[in-house]
Amino acid sequence: ERSDYARAITLHEQNLALRRDLDDKSGIASSLNNLGRIAYYRGDTAQAIVYYEESLALQRKLEDHFGIALTLNNLGAALADNLQELDRATTLLQKSLTLSREPGTKYFLIPFTLTQLGRVALYAGDLERAQKMLEEGLGSARDGRSRTGMAYALLHLAQLAICQNDPEKAALLVREGLTIQRAFDDKG
Repeated sequence: ERSDYARAITLHEQNLALRRDLDDKSGIASSLNNLGRIAYYRGDTAQAIVYYEESLALQRKLEDHFGIALTLNNLGAALADNLQELDRATTLLQKSLTLSREPGTKYFLIPFTLTQLGRVALYAGDLERAQKMLEEGLGSARDGRSRTGMAYALLHLAQLAICQNDPEKAALLVREGLTIQRAFDDKG
């Protein structure tokens, strides 16, 4: 979370090796997901996808409901960066959202997945759907008091405002998101 990627990679690779030695399948899936996040944050989307797909396969074998939802969300986000994969990204994100909304679950993922779906719609040029999903993501983040979720949704709503030729609105949204991020020292 502090952007010390070299140290994070070293620690997560050590963790992965230990978990493989112990044949801790759940731990292996978690380590792979974490390594995927680091690769994604570093801009290595292709490597992130490899980690996420391996993690997802394990999560499915384990029938780990939350792990599947989380990894589908992360994989969908990584695929969204490849404009050729928007349909697959949407499918995976929809599956994550469905799992996260099942009765008895209270996953923090919902605002992020909604925002990811809005981002994919934005990339696909469907501004109406993007608006709907991003606003729903922001509302969900506010309801759940997720500052990170709010800041993330506001950033993408600002991108939408730019696409709608409304730079003033975009600037207001960015300022609001930055205020939230600064309140908890988010450098991401």
